[in-house]
Amino acid sequence: MLDSRAFTELKLKLYDAAIADYNDVLKLAPNKEESLYGRGLAKRATGDKAGGDADVEAAVKIRADVAKDFEKWGVAP
Repeated sequence: MLDSRAFTELKLKLYDAAIADYNDVLKLAPNKEESLYGRGLAKRATGDKAGGDADVEAAVKIRADVAKDFEKWGVAP
């Protein structure tokens, strides 16, 4: 449920809230690629390019096509 809320916050450009919720998701499931990718996009949007890039890279290592899901859902890097 938190991952859905985090994604909604990401789409609404509520980046700090999205990051906080993605952090909570990743405490329970550290390898959840969608949450890593979403948090990476939110971090990039707040100016944390290095942190965002690290999260996106980690997500892509888990599942190479994770970006396609976000593009399909209307969120592109």
